[in-house]
Amino acid sequence: MSAKIKGTTFQKLILVGGAVFLVLLGAFLFTGNYIRGTAEESMRQVEEGMMEQMVKKFDSYHHNMIQIISSMAYSPTVYSCFFQDSTERVTSNEAVSMVFANTFLMDSSIADISLYDKDMARIASAGKETEELEESDFLQEWKTQLGYSGLFELPVTQEPCYTLFFPVFELESKNFEE
Repeated sequence: MSAKIKGTTFQKLILVGGAVFLVLLGAFLFTGNYIRGTAEESMRQVEEGMMEQMVKKFDSYHHNMIQIISSMAYSPTVYSCFFQDSTERVTSNEAVSMVFANTFLMDSSIADISLYDKDMARIASAGKETEELEESDFLQEWKTQLGYSGLFELPVTQEPCYTLFFPVFELESKNFEE
């Protein structure tokens, strides 16, 4: 009889141990799934927050660049340069260079500034990489609106950069974007 009691006690013990094991396994799986779901949701929220910050930072940078370029391009010194002949440009070159120098001070990421006439001939420039940028395909066609080139590396320095094209329109024109 004692062997029978020991056998049923042992079986009950195994049965209770198995039930406890199954409960613990279920709790472990449930907790793991809950934690994984919470972690994924947290990561998604962090990624969305970072993306929003990047978009806001880009929008802010874009807005600042438009303001900087507009104030430079439509300053009386630079704006008059578009309507001067080559002789007049030589005499105003120092004043234009001062405007360019002030523009470089407004944003340290500006590496080069070039002005082109309506025939896409360069009429003034200043900066680090003027000659390398001159060969860019992006500059070879007339643009009627603000545009960015794709990211590229400068041949000599291998520095990544992009070109921002900002058309300057005649203020007295009766036609928009002329």
